[in-house]
Amino acid sequence: MQIYLNALQELSREEIHQYFQEMKPAIQKDFNENVVERYREHRKNGDYTMLVSGAYTPFLHEVTSEFQFDQIIGTDVPFNNEIVDSSRAIYHIQGDRKTEKILSCLANEDVDWSKSYAYGDSYSDLPVLQSVGNPVAVRPDAKLEAVALEKKWEIIR
Repeated sequence: MQIYLNALQELSREEIHQYFQEMKPAIQKDFNENVVERYREHRKNGDYTMLVSGAYTPFLHEVTSEFQFDQIIGTDVPFNNEIVDSSRAIYHIQGDRKTEKILSCLANEDVDWSKSYAYGDSYSDLPVLQSVGNPVAVRPDAKLEAVALEKKWEIIR
């Protein structure tokens, strides 16, 4: 992610917004319709929904602007005077960091983890998937698919 940040160096916050806005249609074409439908069911049921990803936070906000997540957690882009500052190290949200951020955001909430859902596509999502009662592997990489099959988790292709 730090290398990708170098490509955005010296762009303003507004230019970052425009760049991610231009990417939006191409990204949205790849959304898994089964997962989008699940999202809609969760919202209809009044479930608390979070989007947690290692992608840049402004990117996540832009490409999911038609959705209403209660919380979006991503990798923050460092700015200095409203300009991307690629000299600053980023805190990439991945693996155990996802779980840490989720727990931090929900620290004051009464969460029934056994009834909670998590959706993940890579082995690095394992800590989050293992923390809920309803883990779902979505187009999983080979390592996650092996775990999902072994544990008899739901798999969405």
